[in-house]
Amino acid sequence: MYKVKEIDSDIAEDRKAGDMLFVHELCNDVLKVEVGSGDIEMMFRLGRREQGKERPLLVRFTRSEKKHEVMGKLKGTLRHRLSYGYFSFIAKYASN
Repeated sequence: MYKVKEIDSDIAEDRKAGDMLFVHELCNDVLKVEVGSGDIEMMFRLGRREQGKERPLLVRFTRSEKKHEVMGKLKGTLRHRLSYGYFSFIAKYASN
């Protein structure tokens, strides 16, 4: 996912918690797909953290069925309006 705002903190755990909150709100509240913490295998930002730049957020689901459910809701949508800004995504349909 691109253009996802990153929490401005020097503590990595705080930034990761903010990213997890974003993914849960996106899936559960906006897309109406139930996603728990056990559904996410890994999640991290790509690249180095720089002031004023938003790094892409990579999310890998534990089950491909959950990934396809989320991506199915996003299919055909390049931007989604959220209360805290826009984001865009690129789908990778390769197997987990």
